[in-house]
Amino acid sequence: MSRYQLRLYVATSLFLLILCAQLESQSGSPSTQSSQISSQPQTLSKTQGTDQEKQGTTPDTLPVLRTTTRLVVVDVVALDNQNKPVTDLEARDFTMLEEGKPQQVRVFSFQHPATDVASESHPKLPPNVFTNSPSYRVNSSFNVILLDALNTQFADMAYAHQQLLQFLKNMPSEQPVAIYALEGNKVRLLQDFTTDTGALRAAAEKFKGQNSLLLSSGSDGASGRLAEAIQRVEQDRLRFRVDYTVAALGYIAQTLSGYPGRKNLIWISAAFPFDVNPDFQVAGSFDRQSHDAEIAKAADALINSQVAIYPVDPRGLTAPEAFSASNSGRDSSGRALGGAGLQAALSQESGTRFAEHGTMNEMAERTGGRSFYNRNDIAASIRQSIDDGSTYYTLGYYPENKKWDGKFRKIQVKVNRPGTKLRYRLGYFASDPQLRRENDPKKQDLTFAQSLNLELPVSTSVLFQAGVLPRSSQTQHKIPINFRIDPRAVYFEQQADGLQHGKVQCGVRAYSQKGKPLLLQFGSVEYKLKPQTFQQMQQTGFPCQCSIALPEGSYLLRLGVIDNRSGLIGTTNAKVTVQ
Repeated sequence: MSRYQLRLYVATSLFLLILCAQLESQSGSPSTQSSQISSQPQTLSKTQGTDQEKQGTTPDTLPVLRTTTRLVVVDVVALDNQNKPVTDLEARDFTMLEEGKPQQVRVFSFQHPATDVASESHPKLPPNVFTNSPSYRVNSSFNVILLDALNTQFADMAYAHQQLLQFLKNMPSEQPVAIYALEGNKVRLLQDFTTDTGALRAAAEKFKGQNSLLLSSGSDGASGRLAEAIQRVEQDRLRFRVDYTVAALGYIAQTLSGYPGRKNLIWISAAFPFDVNPDFQVAGSFDRQSHDAEIAKAADALINSQVAIYPVDPRGLTAPEAFSASNSGRDSSGRALGGAGLQAALSQESGTRFAEHGTMNEMAERTGGRSFYNRNDIAASIRQSIDDGSTYYTLGYYPENKKWDGKFRKIQVKVNRPGTKLRYRLGYFASDPQLRRENDPKKQDLTFAQSLNLELPVSTSVLFQAGVLPRSSQTQHKIPINFRIDPRAVYFEQQADGLQHGKVQCGVRAYSQKGKPLLLQFGSVEYKLKPQTFQQMQQTGFPCQCSIALPEGSYLLRLGVIDNRSGLIGTTNAKVTVQ
């Protein structure tokens, strides 16, 4: 395609967006481009949700409906006495209760692995047009394998890495898999969703892991003030691990929210650094420092994104640390272990391991997954996790209780088939979508800027397309980037003036071909939409524009959009050549 043809295509595809934007727009400051548009971006109203429900809701639309109309979606794994999937249940076989009160099932579907390989779900885009819309359409689930180097000793993670490579040799080709790594304070994308086992193996082989500086170093041989100082350091390390792990849970939920259906998060980790009670609140003896709210927020994001956690302990079945060759044989006061001291050490280690596995069980049960520990075959655990989460029923209902007070509501699912075991998430947080946002605008801006890090996984909470136009004298030799945002992803509110109000930001960060960060630019739009303009934009998407000045050459771009009212973010990567 020639440059002229590309300009013509982009100009044509964005004509409707620009036309709508010009109805009532104003220019803002050049550094952070902004505008106001007299019309509105959309979320589905309750009436619209009901109409769609009557037409037959598909799994692809569930994340949108769940967020905007409080359609509660529950994925249910049904197993018989031999732990094999039960595949012939119908909607009338299920009963759903919320806080003990029956709910009417409005959405029902059965998902299972397809006989053919997962295929692309959207047509190929023209050159210089990019999207973060999920690439695959599958009949069962998406699977994320997370290598948790933050909470796992280097030797155990090395063994898990070896087992992952073994699994990938015989991985089935019908289920898309992505590989993430949690190292230090961030989640890193190793390989996005693909069914290409060669690409997955190549990405996994590049992972070398690292020694986590936040894991306990022990205090063997220390006594007095030194032992107390070491204990304070250990407490600080634990707090950091809790912070980073909770942040990782929330971020992963955000990156997966735009993918339809169930997502299986296979979390290869020695331990979650906290205990949780049935309401996803922190338990344990360490200083909690408001971690309750943080974990509740992360759990809410996981639940809304239909993410089921499958914890896999890479330590396998091991002998007690007291009998390890690396153990000094002394307690924290420097005394030799023996008799009652050895028994106390063994008891403490057993209690710690029991608590760690208890947290794994709790996180798995609350999200509808399954935990694996005291097993040396990690490859088999990964395989079973994928198999377990690939055949399930999706049920949805509109809660009878319309009070969105943010409290955790328990869900119970029953089936009229004797001998059938059910596994599903056990509740949700009755929160208003607007309340999920970061109330501090500066922190929200920082979060958005951080999401434009090229190493982070692409986020699908806000779906969009972006056209990267050529630079010209008309654009002051800057490269315009026109975003078209999915209208279902933007939160709007009708105010006293009768207009629909919303606000989004779009941004771009440029990197060299080797990944060196260069420029960062933002644009913003505040929508004030009349009903007619709002209806027009529902057909075309909502516009946002930013531009960036780059010399000739090839670049990697990280493109992103944030809905300021909900705090949800969408990002994607692009490769462009500037001429």
